[in-house]
Amino acid sequence: MPRPTRCLPALVCLLVLTACRIDVTVGVTVAENGSGEVTVTIVADPELVAAAPGLADDVRTGDLVAAGWQTDGAAATADGGLSLVLVHLFDTPEQATALLSSLNGPAGPLQAILVGREAALREITFTVRGSGRVDGGLDAFADAELLGAVGGTPYAAQIAAAGGSTADVVGVRVVVDLPGEVTVTSGTLAEGDTSNEADGEDRTVVAWDLALDGSPTAIDATSVRSLERGGGWSILANGLFVILVAWVLGALVLIALVIRSQRRRHRAADRLERFERFEGFEGIGRL
Repeated sequence: MPRPTRCLPALVCLLVLTACRIDVTVGVTVAENGSGEVTVTIVADPELVAAAPGLADDVRTGDLVAAGWQTDGAAATADGGLSLVLVHLFDTPEQATALLSSLNGPAGPLQAILVGREAALREITFTVRGSGRVDGGLDAFADAELLGAVGGTPYAAQIAAAGGSTADVVGVRVVVDLPGEVTVTSGTLAEGDTSNEADGEDRTVVAWDLALDGSPTAIDATSVRSLERGGGWSILANGLFVILVAWVLGALVLIALVIRSQRRRHRAADRLERFERFEGFEGIGRL
């Protein structure tokens, strides 16, 4: 699958030489049923757009769309920069794991990111675990075909001569949006209220900014969604339980009454039959 970051080396050269910046955010949003979406957002600042005025026209997304990614193409930002957003839906955590793996070359930046979901009677646990690490500088942002075709990292000598570093001009962030309350995390919790007021669904957003010097960043987040949701849901659930118990008890009482009524009819029929027989014997005796 084509990777959204494969064009970054050439952009980074421009960035270092013109003091520009580009930021890449990989987002994972997981729904309660385990489905969701992976989003890759690439934002170039106004200085880069000014230095490369044809950048928007140079962005090609046909291969990505063919591979299942959704995008409206490059769009201008409010401050004159450029933004490209790519979205890929998934149905299961396993599919999410595969999508995240497809964003990587051998050098990173996402190392074995695993998305998990485990449902129990009273709660659902969601996990995102792995490591973020950018090995080999710009090699992490290019695939093997590109490196082989050009004989090494594009523009590495020029960047080194300019005295710049990848970390100065490129940012890589991982953001996960999980249902429930995060109980364990190595990242930074999003500020403010992250609950979804539209449907009352409590969610938590966690973020990691990856180091670009080859050092690892632990990506670890666990959230728990309680199925005992409290408030109106608990009242409704308890009410439904009471109604169910009452219905079962009522059904048992009705069955008992039916059985009792049948027994009474059988007894009455037996008595009537015995009485008729007795009357018949007495009539015979009178004759």
